[in-house]
Amino acid sequence: MGDGFKGAIGKVPQVEVVDLLDSDAEEEGALAPEEAEEEEEEEEEVLPEEAEDEQDALAPEEAEVGEGALALEEALAATLEETLKPDGKLPIPADMPTEALPQSEVRGKKNYTIYAGVVGNDARVEVQLANESFWLRYVHVLNDDESRTPPYRNLSWSKIGSVDKAWEQAKQAVHWDEAVAAQAAAEEVGMEPWLRTLETFAGVQACGYDIDIDDRFMDILSPLGFAHLIALAVALEEKGLNSNAPVCSSWVWVNRNTAGRRVDRPLGDETQRYVRQANCMVERCILLILLLMSKGVFFVLEQPRGSSMRFHPRFQWMLQKHKIWMVSFNMSPYFGSTTQKPTWLWSGHRCVQKLPEYFVFEDRETLDPEVETFTTDVRADGSRAVDGGRDLKGTQAYPPAFGDALVQLHADNASEIASDFEKFQRRLARARANGSSGRVLESWPGARLSSVLRALGKA
Repeated sequence: MGDGFKGAIGKVPQVEVVDLLDSDAEEEGALAPEEAEEEEEEEEEVLPEEAEDEQDALAPEEAEVGEGALALEEALAATLEETLKPDGKLPIPADMPTEALPQSEVRGKKNYTIYAGVVGNDARVEVQLANESFWLRYVHVLNDDESRTPPYRNLSWSKIGSVDKAWEQAKQAVHWDEAVAAQAAAEEVGMEPWLRTLETFAGVQACGYDIDIDDRFMDILSPLGFAHLIALAVALEEKGLNSNAPVCSSWVWVNRNTAGRRVDRPLGDETQRYVRQANCMVERCILLILLLMSKGVFFVLEQPRGSSMRFHPRFQWMLQKHKIWMVSFNMSPYFGSTTQKPTWLWSGHRCVQKLPEYFVFEDRETLDPEVETFTTDVRADGSRAVDGGRDLKGTQAYPPAFGDALVQLHADNASEIASDFEKFQRRLARARANGSSGRVLESWPGARLSSVLRALGKA
């Protein structure tokens, strides 16, 4: 959706978030040389199987005193003195990858910490020059269910084979590339808008945003994915076009009983992971729509007719706070779908109700009788069990004629969309003149934003 993310998050209603940073997050950068030695005594750790070797190599004063021990200590001290720089710092190997070089002139004598993304908040690795290893300090969180603790700590250069190989393993373990990508995307916020049309949950055949295109950067449920979506929304031009089709599987009648959803229990059975994820997806979609409203974007939100998504508390909140229009129609025959595909479409612009004027197949049969969208079985007690058919997944895609109609509808009603935006801006100006910024301090726990803010360095 180019979220100069730090700016983009601020453009949706202010939310309360819980700071989930671990207690060691106060570390803000490399230590001064005089502080490094004290920390390394506390933090240098080695794997159990390395302990004996490391003790012999690095701490001869602790070795068992015996014949030749004194000579060995003197020889090691002389060698160390030759290899130290004048400032007392161990030299960095010539084959150290560029990404793993010190990020500041201030570093410890025997180790230093490097960061990906926002310094102090994301993936971090300690380069241990004395131990010749990488120590994994922190991972970049990819989703809310993942711990920030690295899966293991030390990666010895010699045991793995080379500094390069050890570094690649370290990057993978702490999700280094993902953290760098998140920071790079955040820095694009200041860009001029460059998108005219954004299709969310677009599938692989459209130019848009969908987990099937990229499961790291286009997963609305992951911190990085949602941040990327907000970035795209920021990049969208004022009065642009946006189409949203949140996953409907847990909201439609076929799955409603399994998901435990009812009118009086719209969030369903939240002990089930897929139900919780669907609820979070709706909240994040509503937040996205609020941002798009502030830019005068002509947005539509699509669901199958009868979807209970409209009863989600945040969906109801949106209907109460803003003027929202709805239109109902069948994708077949009007847009050439192979199934009837009865559809509801919501928008913040009245012109969405003109969509029936763009029907293209009114007099042509487009249904395919071979398509199976659901199956029915009779249980032993005589009741019926309904399940999704073999072709149900494939029918979720829009027919191309529907996409064409949306683009044309947007173009034909550009003046009305611009007028709506001007009215919105006047209402906002009046609210500010009356001493209100229009911002509401409100908690959106269902959107699970704390991990997103961490990814952006805001928590």
